[in-house]
Amino acid sequence: MVTLAGKSGQSLSEIVIEAEMDHGGKSRDYLFARMGKRLEIMRNAAAQGISQPVMSISGISGGNAYKFWNWLEGGQEPLTGPILSRAVARAMAVNEVNAGMGCIVATPTAGSAGILPAVLLTVQEARGFSDEQLVQALFTASGIGAVIVRRAHVSGAEGGCQAETGSAACMAAGACHWKSYMPPSAGSFRLSVFENTARPLSSGYTLSVRETSRAASVLFAASTKNLCATVPSRADAVWERVSDTIWMGGYGRI
Repeated sequence: MVTLAGKSGQSLSEIVIEAEMDHGGKSRDYLFARMGKRLEIMRNAAAQGISQPVMSISGISGGNAYKFWNWLEGGQEPLTGPILSRAVARAMAVNEVNAGMGCIVATPTAGSAGILPAVLLTVQEARGFSDEQLVQALFTASGIGAVIVRRAHVSGAEGGCQAETGSAACMAAGACHWKSYMPPSAGSFRLSVFENTARPLSSGYTLSVRETSRAASVLFAASTKNLCATVPSRADAVWERVSDTIWMGGYGRI
């Protein structure tokens, strides 16, 4: 996918859209409309979870996204800064809506459904991107998800937690790269990581569970670093925590 984009000069989203048109025989307008509906479901789930307490069917868990969001709205300033913290709250919200049997979009699974919408909706809020731009970003994310499904795991039962949440973080990191959502220096860092991770996938090589986790962790770190770049006063402290986490996982300091 990266090779095709490089040769044609097209964005990853355009590569995915053209492949889907060829494979499914549907028009560009049809595909955009369908993806637009997915975006609306994501937005509604995130909004539901932060506007009211949403409890799981069992009643054991839930309501934390609502509490966290209101805590942030009350003027609190956590170490992760306002942008990353609002993304965390939205991710929690979608997960709680899922646990309450609400409507969500599995990206790529129900258990990891909060990550992609949380990142995109928060970046839209912070940077003012249009819904059309978010839809194109979702096509990029779907292409990355398709590569992971073909070459590695998205099942937590097979690949562990990183197969689900790590894959979702990969999708979110790739989606954020579309049209340089983040500062140029940060975008360049993320693209180089993505290309390094994607190269073995394009040569017929299947990643092991550990390699999948490593790729997911590195891309999550890249995504986090770019979100932190929008809050310079918090970036260094947050990035140190993320880097330490990757280091402790045996993957080497980024």
